[in-house]
Parts: sequence; C-alpha cells; structure tokens
Amino acid sequence: MHLKNTSIKGILSLILITYLSGYIATFAFAPYNIWPLAIISPFLMLTLWQKYPKHKCLTSCIYGMGYFSAGAWVFYSIYEHANVGFFTSVFVTALFVCTLSLGFIIVYLIPTKTPGNENIKNLIYFPIAWAAAEYFRTLSSLAYPWLFLAYSQTTGPIMATTPIIGVYGTSILLTFISASLYLLLKRRKAQQLLLLALPLSFIIYANLTQNNISSGKSINTLLIQNNTNEQEKWRTNRLEKLIKTYQKIINKNIHNNTLVILPESAIPYIPITSKQNYNNILMTINNSNSAAIIGSFTNENNKIYNSAIGVGKLEGIIKKHRLVAFGETTPEIPMLTEIAHALDFPMSNLSRSDEKINLMSFQNKKIATFICYEIAFPDEVITRAKNADLIVVISDNVWFGSSSASAQHRQITQFYANMLQKPALFVNNSGLTSIINNKGEILEELPQLKQGVINYNLSF
Repeated sequence: MHLKNTSIKGILSLILITYLSGYIATFAFAPYNIWPLAIISPFLMLTLWQKYPKHKCLTSCIYGMGYFSAGAWVFYSIYEHANVGFFTSVFVTALFVCTLSLGFIIVYLIPTKTPGNENIKNLIYFPIAWAAAEYFRTLSSLAYPWLFLAYSQTTGPIMATTPIIGVYGTSILLTFISASLYLLLKRRKAQQLLLLALPLSFIIYANLTQNNISSGKSINTLLIQNNTNEQEKWRTNRLEKLIKTYQKIINKNIHNNTLVILPESAIPYIPITSKQNYNNILMTINNSNSAAIIGSFTNENNKIYNSAIGVGKLEGIIKKHRLVAFGETTPEIPMLTEIAHALDFPMSNLSRSDEKINLMSFQNKKIATFICYEIAFPDEVITRAKNADLIVVISDNVWFGSSSASAQHRQITQFYANMLQKPALFVNNSGLTSIINNKGEILEELPQLKQGVINYNLSF
C-alpha cells in the first residue's frame, strides 16, 4: 500500500494504530504486569509490516515511539525538577522517545535486508534483530536498556526460562512466539502449531525443573527508605538535619550483626566524614558489630563520583560506572547537549569510574552492589554478580514522582535475581524498597512515597 494514494484520514489511522501497537507493550511491564502483551505487541508489528510492506521502516519507528512511551516518566523529572515549562518538558520527552525509537530500524533492517524465506526472516532474523536492538541500546550515548522485552516477564511462566537462556534469550523467545503466532494466523495451517509447541514445551520444562535448593545462608538486613524530598536533600543548611534523621532511624531499628543499607546519594556531602552526625552513625554501626552501605559522593583527583560507601564490618567504595544521560552526565549529541545544560540538574556533571568493581563482603557473604540503573545492563550485572551471594541495588527515583519508574526499576532487579538465582535487596529513597528472593519473588516491600524501614532476616 502506498501512502500517497491514501487519504489523510487513512494516514492518521495508520500512525495511530502503529503507535498503539507499540504502546500496549507498556502494560506488559510493571506496575501493570500483563505479561502476554510482550508477545502480542511484536505480533502486531509483524502484522503491520505485512499490511504496509513498502513502509516497514516508517511503521517500525512509529511503533518504537509507542513502545518507548512506557519510559516517558522522564517527563516528571524534567517538569518537576528542572525548572522549565510544561511545553519544553513535553518537547524534551518527545525528543528522547523519538531518538530511542530509531533503534527499531535495526529490527526492521535485519529481517528485511538479509536473504532468506519467510520462515527464516520471521522466526530467526526477527527475534535476533530484536535482541540486537536491545544490545545496541546498552552501547549508545543515551544508554537506555530500561525496557528490554524480557524484563516484563517477572510474573509469568516464561520467568522460569531466564536462568537457562538469559535476558537476550528471553527476548528472543518472546519474539519467536510472536512470529509463530503471526505465521499461524496468516497461513491457518495445522502444522504451524508445531512452531508454537517447541517454545511452549521448553517453558513447561523450565517450570517443572526449577531449582529450589537453598544455600543455607542468612543475613539480618535493615533497609531504610527515607523518602527525602529534593529541597531537603540538596540544600546545605538542611544536611545536618538529614543525617540526624538517618542516625535516629538506625539507632531505633538496628540489631547486632546487621547489614544496613541507605539509598543512592542518601547523604550528598563530600566528604561525609566531616559531619558529626555521620560519625555518630559509624559509632552505632561499629558498636553493633554491623555493616552499612551508604549512598553518597566521593572526590578523587578533582573528580566527583556517585558512590556506595561501605562502613563498619564491610569496607570499600563502589563508584558508579554507568551514568544516567542528562541526569549525571551530558553526552555529546547536537541539540540534546544544549538542552541538557539548560535543565541544570543537581550533581549533573559526575565522572564515570572505569576502575574494576570488586565485591563487598559481610559475614563471609559476597555482595554485588549496583547504583541506580546499573542493574539494567546485562553484561554489567553478569560480570559483577556472577560470583556474589547477594545483589544490592541502591537508587533514588524521587525525580520521577509517582510514575511507573520505581516499579519498572524493581522489576529489573527481580528479573536478575531470578536469572542469577541470587536474592536481592532493592533500596530506593522514594519507594518500593524490597526484599527479593532468588526466584525474583518479593518477600517484603515498602509503599511508594512513604518513609519506612524493613527489618528482615533473609535466608537463601
């Protein structure tokens, strides 16, 4: 079908239908967790390709705009915290989503331009292209691996396959099922059911053979969700009050031999050791034979790093390796660079650490610590956590208000807890702080935008 022969109404209908085909994938992810939509949405993309074969590239990009609208919660951080107007916030968010949608050109190019018959193009090239596009997003300047299709499966039966096939394998499995459904409905032949029988058999096998073995280890944990607002957090004259709040919470809730975890940038001061109330926290930690991971900043050679600082029976500093584009660093992209400078977020000129990141250790348990969205990078997670006993993620999503950001962030943590068969502690300043077992199941959680603590003896 040629667009030049189509009415304006027909063109608008095409754009809307294509956009909505991508947008419904939003509801596959947390907090909605309608996991089958992760199969239906790619199926609709293939159907649109069939209906508009001359415009696969265009429909792929429009589909991508709808798909990445699930991550449009960046609007909240821009509008609420960057001191710019509503329309500027909408423009920047739209530009962000459109830039990400270009990644779907990879999904279009590989099956379209590579030789092969219809079966090979749909069942092999299409799933591989989808996974390749996801991998590419971990490499780009924008580095946005947030909405990998696999991450949507934390509440469905496909979750059992992730320890076997990993994150990209799970995305390939989902899109293979989508392509199988597409060919079944297109050809309406009974033998096409065999294509569905293969992945369904594998999913059933994975669920029947899930590993439920416990290591016999346990750890006392104290997770602190202070729900600190930005005015209190970044104003120097309120810093002592903030540290004192954490001191009171720790004093009231700590037990002996406890791992205490504070969120990302919980105490945003350099050096935090110069603050008396911080030293009081250290005294409490040491006197109870405990350890703490504290989100703060470190300064080395005139470079500032977003860091996780280990104190007490757990010492060491983890400096953030993966920085958030426009929030912590400014990628050199024309026009986007100027916009990022205009937004002027606090601590938006941080340095990336390229040091080897070592595991922390407490009571002979090795801990892999991730700061914010580092947990979304598959290679980063596998490399850092493969020899760990426990995964810890510290974050501060207060920038994103009551949006789905924290739910999606925790969902990613759940995914890797299950994939690596390791328990995880997700500690976020603004909510959904959680204890997650090695199957990705939530054992205990705190509500969003509320102050609270979790005192939990985690066995694994």
